[in-house]
Amino acid sequence: MIFDSTENLDLYFDAMPELESVAEFLSNIPADAKGRIDIDGNDLYVNLSEYDTKPRNDGKYEFHQKYIDVQIILEGQEEIDVSHDTNLELTMPYDEKGDAGLCARGPQAAAATLRMTPGRFVVLFPQDLHQPCIAVNDTPSKVRKAVFKILF
Repeated sequence: MIFDSTENLDLYFDAMPELESVAEFLSNIPADAKGRIDIDGNDLYVNLSEYDTKPRNDGKYEFHQKYIDVQIILEGQEEIDVSHDTNLELTMPYDEKGDAGLCARGPQAAAATLRMTPGRFVVLFPQDLHQPCIAVNDTPSKVRKAVFKILF
């Protein structure tokens, strides 16, 4: 996992060259863009969405095997819990087509809770179980978000 400011994206270009395309897309993002937008076909694309955050206990951890997530809040704020607990109860088996599986929240606290606001980004690798869309201070709010998918 990498958690940093979008001002520092260029520091990671050598390790993850795809982040250069992410930075370029962010600098030219249309205000009304929604849904999936291909940047480099299935190797790199972005999902733009708007939603209301929800209470932490209403969510589940998700995981991916084929794609790395780069999540960036464009408007609003949320928290993302990250876990590396491999003993969590599987509630939705991994679906290869959708590249996602779900696990129940366990009794342990998350390994990290990230406060996501505009200007911050997180890179989540396949080993990073993550629960996005969590309401800050249990107060639901509207969020506009970009989730870039980089083929692993």
